[in-house]
Amino acid sequence: MNQGLSIVIPALNEEQNIPKLLEELNHFFENQNYEIIVIDDFSDKKLEDVLDIELYSNLIISRNTFRLGQSESILNGIKIANFNTIGLIDGDGQNPPFELKKLYDRYLKENNNEIAVIGKRLNRKDSISKKIPSNIANLLLRFLTKTKSKDLGCSLKIFSKHLISDIDFQGDFHRFLTPLLEVRNIKTIEVGTQHNKRENGKSNYGIRRVFPVLIDGILFWLTKGDTKPSKYVLGNITLLFLFISIISIGWAIYQKTVLNAFIHRNPLFIIGVIFFIAALQFLSVIILKNKN
Repeated sequence: MNQGLSIVIPALNEEQNIPKLLEELNHFFENQNYEIIVIDDFSDKKLEDVLDIELYSNLIISRNTFRLGQSESILNGIKIANFNTIGLIDGDGQNPPFELKKLYDRYLKENNNEIAVIGKRLNRKDSISKKIPSNIANLLLRFLTKTKSKDLGCSLKIFSKHLISDIDFQGDFHRFLTPLLEVRNIKTIEVGTQHNKRENGKSNYGIRRVFPVLIDGILFWLTKGDTKPSKYVLGNITLLFLFISIISIGWAIYQKTVLNAFIHRNPLFIIGVIFFIAALQFLSVIILKNKN
């Protein structure tokens, strides 16, 4: 693997922000051996049609054939990286490129490719509608993952490519990169970073994103950070069956309480019990896999 830095940028409809981001990255890393990989997550406009590609000698643009999400986009970027060290930064321009350079300098200073340097946003410049659900999710995820990180949502990260060779980012597991490294006994160093207000475009994060992120947090807790597809599928089935059982039993209890229906004859109650037992069985399989 070549010595140098591969900067991976997942981007969805960030054509207004990418040109400035590329310009600043090239400025701050001009004396480094590096490349920039932009993963276009099937944006409405192709980045190749917006950017003057000839201006960038070290730029790689890869477009997903359909919208895969941020985790898969990051993973695709890492797969095609030509250098041994990976740098992550979002395409919205809210994380200044000079902060990624600061993390990279710290990484080089440590002289240890068995660590990761991660950012922690100070004085976030997000809107209230984004900041509140993000902070709530961050607190709950820190509890579920037992991470030492104070900011799981910060995209700025520097790490050696080989550290995540066994990690398969399922769902929104890119948010769990720090705890995923921690459960593998890899040291993480958190560095405070500046955060900018979004200048162009619209954030894809809001209150509707909190629930799926929390589901992934529960899956992380269930599987103890094992991202193998088999465990992820088992975890999803367990949560789905548990959800169905809660809804079914809850509705049956409502009918008994309000409508005075016979709960033991209610098919919803029976269905709920069956799905609850099935959920427990799948959970026991996950627990056995965790012990192996």
